[in-house]
Amino acid sequence: MSAPPARSPSSAALAQLRQWCEQVLAAVHQVFGDHPPAPAIRQLCRQVLEEAQLLLARTATVAVSVVLLGRTASGKGWLARCFLRDPALRSAIPSGQNSADRSAHLLWIGPQPPPQREEGEQYLPASAEQMLDLGVPYCLGDAPGFSTYGEAAERLHRRALASAALKILVLPQESLRDAGVVQLLRQLPAARVLPAIRFRNQPGQTQPREQTYQDVLHHYQLWQQAAPATRLLSPLWIPDADCYAPHDPNQAITYTQKLLQDTLTPLLADSQQRQQALEAEIHARHEQLRRSVEQHLEEFRQRLQPILAKIDDTLYSLPPQLTRQMFGEDVPLAALVRVRLRAHIFHYTPPWCFPYRSILGLLILTSNAWDRLIFTLTGSIPSLVAVVWQSWKNVRTMGKAMARQRLPLAAYLQQQAREALAVPLQRLRQTLAAWRDEEVRPEQDSYQEVKVRIAGLDEFQNRCRSLLEQTLAEHTARRRSPWLFALFATLAFLFFFSGPVVVIYRQYIETLWQVFRGEPVSWSDFPRPDFSMIFTSFILSVIPVALIAMIALTGFTRRRLVEHLASSFRQKIDAVTKQWQQQAMLRLELHDPQWEAVQRLLHLDGVAAERKPPESASSAAAKPPPSES
Repeated sequence: MSAPPARSPSSAALAQLRQWCEQVLAAVHQVFGDHPPAPAIRQLCRQVLEEAQLLLARTATVAVSVVLLGRTASGKGWLARCFLRDPALRSAIPSGQNSADRSAHLLWIGPQPPPQREEGEQYLPASAEQMLDLGVPYCLGDAPGFSTYGEAAERLHRRALASAALKILVLPQESLRDAGVVQLLRQLPAARVLPAIRFRNQPGQTQPREQTYQDVLHHYQLWQQAAPATRLLSPLWIPDADCYAPHDPNQAITYTQKLLQDTLTPLLADSQQRQQALEAEIHARHEQLRRSVEQHLEEFRQRLQPILAKIDDTLYSLPPQLTRQMFGEDVPLAALVRVRLRAHIFHYTPPWCFPYRSILGLLILTSNAWDRLIFTLTGSIPSLVAVVWQSWKNVRTMGKAMARQRLPLAAYLQQQAREALAVPLQRLRQTLAAWRDEEVRPEQDSYQEVKVRIAGLDEFQNRCRSLLEQTLAEHTARRRSPWLFALFATLAFLFFFSGPVVVIYRQYIETLWQVFRGEPVSWSDFPRPDFSMIFTSFILSVIPVALIAMIALTGFTRRRLVEHLASSFRQKIDAVTKQWQQQAMLRLELHDPQWEAVQRLLHLDGVAAERKPPESASSAAAKPPPSES
């Protein structure tokens, strides 16, 4: 299977413009309906999209489109005749100072007609041999003067602007101060415009006077400042036919034809540059449309600014508040850190450290009831009940602390977000309804209609658990390992408990030695220690171990240390929350049709920022007029 053909950059720019217009029109319908400024925005989008489609369609043909622009009676018709070699065809082009000699139509001249012609566009067939040789096939358009009034003439003039990638602006030297020139250039963002200056001089002179040249240079710079997006090319100096050769008009045509060949042939020969210029012009029309739509929405933006600021502030400030509830405030977080520290001590105590490890687990289970535990050993029933009750409470606290960081908090946090966004969102709906002259909906149970989603919450929970483990690991890495206390407690237990064991074994070995020597020995001669003695010895040996375990557990989970670790962990959570918010990894997404439509209308530059015009088209600076050499 063959791969689909690659889409040209200009086609991609047009597709992006079409998609942008569809999104804007859908948002306009959602927000305004048929009320202002919806009709004006629809007209703008429709007009710019049609012109961009026409520009792409008429520049995608084999023949390159070139259009002549200018005011009425500026000499466009005479310059159009210079593109023809056949004198019979020249006479078919309207040209002259009288109104009867002027054309109110858009006349196309070339080997084939342009596509998508409309009423008011005429076509004059001319073969390539009958036209001036510019190196490539081309189609010439002679537009009606932009000073011609009327809706039909205005539409034809706009179609002429959108019909060619190269525009030739014909200007007599008397029209340099015309304000309509600046208005015309502003309608051609990123378009290549070749000013053709018709000047008056002595017969046979091909260069203007110094004063005329300086005057053109001054206005050329003013045009660049007034229309910086337009790509003004170096001007073409065309002598007035009546002054150049008053007795032989063909001499002026011959000279102008040579001048046109030398200037236009290199401009039309580079097809890649033409494509880049076309793409840049579509992008510029897109950007111009965006600014026009923003102007129509300025009043709407100002009216909604307080409500939007409140909603934006809620959407940004609410996630950190909600994430703090993941581990609770200071007391629940300290309880979690204390539980993790106790679990760390118990985990890193070797199993052979008997009875230290068992006593450590018992002390962890009976935390906050050690005094009752001591009285329980004396047989106190109330103390036993108190120890059991406290142990059950400790188990519940540890379970809640461990389970809190694994709870599915999405539903709870979403409910909190809905309640916080209900009031400002209801105000937004009321404002939009008032703008459309619709009945305002009641505020009852408005929060139930708010749909929010906390994006990245699961990943954030996993990251926070890793931070907790990292914080505890950094702390324990700087401390002595718990097994040192275990080793010391185990040695102390063996030291105290070894006394009775050594005595018993010594008596047992002595009696056994008498047996081996053949002395008379009875069963009663072997040592028979009482259980009370063994139990008493064990209790006396365990007491130092319990004291060491209490000291170790108290030192590892002292309040100041727990508060420090909880504060450090809290700071890391806040830093990660801020970082994830800045990178949009943790965000509160509001799913509301009207809110999304308003955001799309008030953030039109977000779409434009993703579009990047070609480097050659955007960075190419307009060249000033050459010197009078």
